[in-house]
Amino acid sequence: MRRAPAFLVALFASIGLLAAASAATTPGMSLFGDLKYPPDFKHFDYVNPAAPKGGTMRLSSIGTFDTLNPFVVKGVPAAGIGGIFDTLTARSEDEPGSEYGLVAETIELAADKLSVLYTIRKEARVS
Repeated sequence: MRRAPAFLVALFASIGLLAAASAATTPGMSLFGDLKYPPDFKHFDYVNPAAPKGGTMRLSSIGTFDTLNPFVVKGVPAAGIGGIFDTLTARSEDEPGSEYGLVAETIELAADKLSVLYTIRKEARVS
């Protein structure tokens, strides 16, 4: 078995470290330019934080379902059941092609845009 020369191993290691160092850590990602909101924003511009709380909301759907598990291979999950889970990112409705961290605290997108590293918030829970 032939071994790689030490300088090749060092070269590939340094390229990997350089790529990791050039990854931009941001609170979100945008397909079209810069993000609209700063890293410490509290709510989207279209959200009213003083909106009244409480009440009843009823949603309807045409069709049927045979499971409340949205991750099944066979069967028909209930319409809208995916809304009971938080996702890694949330879409901004006033900014096309942008996602901000929801469960993810930060997002590191590699310079070549072939990999993403999510840092999960400490408050996140799996149940």
